[in-house]
Amino acid sequence: GIAVRALSERKFLSSVVRRITHERQKMTRKLEALGFVVYPSDANFLLAKAPIRSRTLVGRLLKRGIVIKDLGAHPRLLDHVRITLGNADQNDRLLRAISRSLGR
Repeated sequence: GIAVRALSERKFLSSVVRRITHERQKMTRKLEALGFVVYPSDANFLLAKAPIRSRTLVGRLLKRGIVIKDLGAHPRLLDHVRITLGNADQNDRLLRAISRSLGR
């Protein structure tokens, strides 16, 4: 079908990879500026240690209609979250919501 043809086109795949890479770098920079520790990633998500309790952050974001995964139940991931990357608009909305949730 269409999806198979699209994925087989190098140009399309290359543009998707570029977009994800750009958004991942942008999100890493902006999250670090907000006090997060962001771990290196080649995926479409980021693992980060939040500057506040992960449970608190996740709860505040949920009230704004945004879902990120709280990994804090695992002892080695206390206050860590998994943030899935979206498109530029979605990521910007997420960053604004995180900033507000941190009281900034």
